[in-house]
Amino acid sequence: MSILVVDDDKGFREGVVDLLSDYGYKVSEAKDPIYAIDQFDIGSFDLVITDILMPEQDGIFLIDHIKNVNPDLKIIAMSGGGRIGADSCLTFAERLEVSRTLKKPFMEEDLLEMLKSLNIVA
Repeated sequence: MSILVVDDDKGFREGVVDLLSDYGYKVSEAKDPIYAIDQFDIGSFDLVITDILMPEQDGIFLIDHIKNVNPDLKIIAMSGGGRIGADSCLTFAERLEVSRTLKKPFMEEDLLEMLKSLNIVA
């Protein structure tokens, strides 16, 4: 299974990529939604895990783009919330019909269990 992780926080993004790689997933990464969209030209993905709040372009933009291009692609939206709070960000993502939402910070086990529930297996 191929996963794209999108987050502007390099350390956090690399931590998720390392975790998933350690469990046998094929993982690509993008620092922002614009770069993520470019990644779709390079390969296909079974799942996108994206942060919502990012400085250059937000994750809602990416989710909307994915839903227009590949409405069946599974998406996990995650957020720490910043000034507006994670719950508000994730509620908005749920309205766009993402597969799951995840509040940051989260336990590694929570992400792995979520992948299992989505039938994303390495």
